[in-house]
Amino acid sequence: MKILFMSTYYLPYISGAIMYPSTILRHFVSRGHDVTVVTFRHKMELPDTEIIDGVTVRRLPYELRIHKGFLSFTYPFRVFRDFRRADVIIFNQPVFEGIFVIGLARLLGKPVISLVNCHIDLGSGWKKQLMTACLNGAVSIQLKFSRKIVTYTSDYAENSPLLKRHMDRMTFIRPALDPCLTPHHERSSDPSHELQEFSSMKGTDIWVCYCGRISREKGLEHFVRSYPYLKRIVGSPFGNNDISKEIVFVFAGPYGSEVAGETDYFPFVRQECEQLGVPYLFLGSLDRTRLAALYQVIDCLVLPSVNRTEAFGIVQMEAMHFGKPVIASDLPGVRVLVRETGMGCLVRPGDPLDLAEKIGRVLMDPGFSSNEKRSCFETRCNPATSYETWDNLIA
Repeated sequence: MKILFMSTYYLPYISGAIMYPSTILRHFVSRGHDVTVVTFRHKMELPDTEIIDGVTVRRLPYELRIHKGFLSFTYPFRVFRDFRRADVIIFNQPVFEGIFVIGLARLLGKPVISLVNCHIDLGSGWKKQLMTACLNGAVSIQLKFSRKIVTYTSDYAENSPLLKRHMDRMTFIRPALDPCLTPHHERSSDPSHELQEFSSMKGTDIWVCYCGRISREKGLEHFVRSYPYLKRIVGSPFGNNDISKEIVFVFAGPYGSEVAGETDYFPFVRQECEQLGVPYLFLGSLDRTRLAALYQVIDCLVLPSVNRTEAFGIVQMEAMHFGKPVIASDLPGVRVLVRETGMGCLVRPGDPLDLAEKIGRVLMDPGFSSNEKRSCFETRCNPATSYETWDNLIA
């Protein structure tokens, strides 16, 4: 089967909306399907065409770059050949440019699946609100023309103005964990160089970690501002542990110019850390081996997102896979894993005090990572189930 995947961004760009689909596309390749990705060349140094994990990636030029998106006046003509040869077309929503070609798919009689990663909210201000309305409006039209719609959870769909009107065509599929993300001890009896490196860096400190893009919808300023409260709540000595232990906030993921539309947010977060005296580390983007090593040494993961642009939070799955508890915002979709497994706490979005209280609770109670709760997670997030559902969906 020839599968065409339409996405504004693709690898090497890093985000949950790219990493999860890339895992599914690798699975399709392993099943013998011919998979092509059509995307934009978001960095000029990237080649027009390359093969990534067996997937053919075609990067198109563009005339205009608008905030995090692109506009190409020749887009419909450039993708016509790909549409004609495809057996099924998957739109990785939100994809604004899809509005210019969704009719072409219908005209050619091609089945369209929309994978909806989130309902975009670009923030306040009339310009950003206008862009938000245009993008979500374009996605809404594409959903009407889609034969099937996929998103992560019913909780998110039922609370999304964009999705709740399409529940009759909705399929809910949990993200499949990247098979490269496995604890090192499952692959070798010897500790990896990366694991030794992070263990040495950590020493006896407590690492409270955020993994993901450094972007506004993640609410990282509230995470940083929780530190003074956390120090008072936890006190010294740290619980029943040694008095010399220090709490360090660790950030792992792309930042600055590596994150579309968020160049000035990283300096803002770093300045907040400096002003509040927060011990911090910015590790930048990590490959899968280093990310797996990091998950093994952290004490907990924090996902302090503040709006519906966060629909699930795949990093929660990754952390829980390594037995680490999670503190996540009580938002539709984001709250599902913590509710189902009990491996962590939920917090009010944008509330540093509540965040500090929940971090302290998780750090001082090992019960959040009990074998029973970890077993519940493994049952709820079985990648084989995700792969099987996708296989049935494209059949």
